[in-house]
Amino acid sequence: MAGIDIRKLESEAEALEIELGKSSEEFKMANEEKKINWKSIRDMLEKDEYATEIIRFRYYDKGFSDSIIYAALIINAKSRSNPQIVVLEKGKILETRFINYYRNCVKFLLNDTLSFKNFWQPLKPYYSQGAKIYFSPDGVFNELNLESLRDVNGKYVIEDENIDIISNSKDIYSAKNLVAKSSELRNTAFLLGDPIFYSNDSTTASSELTNIAKLPGTKKEVLEINNILKTSRWETKSYTGADAKEDVIKSVKSPRILHVATHGFFLENLDDNEGGSSFSMINQNKAVDNPLMRSGLYLNNAGDILNESKGIASNQIGEGVLTAYEAMNLNLNATDLVVLSACETGRGEVQVGEGVYGLQRAFQIAGAKAVIMSLFKVSDAATQELMNIFYRNWISKGMDKRKAFIEAKKEMMKTRPQPLYWGSFVMVGVG
Repeated sequence: MAGIDIRKLESEAEALEIELGKSSEEFKMANEEKKINWKSIRDMLEKDEYATEIIRFRYYDKGFSDSIIYAALIINAKSRSNPQIVVLEKGKILETRFINYYRNCVKFLLNDTLSFKNFWQPLKPYYSQGAKIYFSPDGVFNELNLESLRDVNGKYVIEDENIDIISNSKDIYSAKNLVAKSSELRNTAFLLGDPIFYSNDSTTASSELTNIAKLPGTKKEVLEINNILKTSRWETKSYTGADAKEDVIKSVKSPRILHVATHGFFLENLDDNEGGSSFSMINQNKAVDNPLMRSGLYLNNAGDILNESKGIASNQIGEGVLTAYEAMNLNLNATDLVVLSACETGRGEVQVGEGVYGLQRAFQIAGAKAVIMSLFKVSDAATQELMNIFYRNWISKGMDKRKAFIEAKKEMMKTRPQPLYWGSFVMVGVG
């Protein structure tokens, strides 16, 4: 092969890998993660900690059928021969009738009497009281917040269980071996909200397309959070109104906090074009078959862009719509938390074994350790209230950010008991 010494190249590559391992703990950790198995995770779990991996698959009998089955693999520090397996056989009903019932109860503020039994009760007996549960969802479990389910006695899961949502059980390994501790990170924050969606700042579109509604509360949200951070001597950069542009977000360089308050969108079905919603402005063209192109954030001039192009077609997206595909390329390698204070930012296309492809995955690929996002459309005022409480708990009171988030939701439950207002937002990730 043209005088190339393959053995020599392999030897040099191995030497470089060893050198990189010595000089870079991150590289070393990433290399070690490839070798871990369920026993490696078990050995990292403390008493009353559990790791749960949800797996979605189709029933196989000399061929794959249309019957869907879910299995939960559960381990704790005492697991020995193998993970505990809990099988949920009625997967297809979970993904249709049961999830639709859950969504309707949340959306219309109805009393949900079935979702706890359908989604959580089969797993609950395998955890000790008040356990810490690292939960890696798949399929339909990505589309609901387990914390918001209520048992027959009227008690929500969040009141009894401590659930940490993770993308993969290997994240537990990363979480317990993080080199860059939060205390070592530089306290910098990038805040953006209240974009001007139309150049004429009008609520009337220039075409037949439905408008993107204004979010005036997001400006107040950004200003209040900025004040909380500055009071605790954080370095902040905030952008609102005409400054809330796509290229501004693309210029970020690993702030500890990235907070974006605007509309999010997710095109769930390429053949379903519902009217009366700003999200239906996305042109459901068959060319847009990548779910990373069908979820994103609306920023400054987004309304003009969508009106001019009659929606998003193929890859022709102007400055003003940040897609999940573009978000993957942001510089967030040292970012502790991304907060997507927007409607339906947690949604994405469910892929078997791959969780959700959407903004959540995109920001984590970009480097964010954890992401807070919404599964439903939430009122401007409720979102602002929740975020204000969360930041005060975390920054002003010095709580761990996960505890700060949980306590914020519990406080919201006192004034806004319906899950729509506090149960819509979830935190995914480690750190």
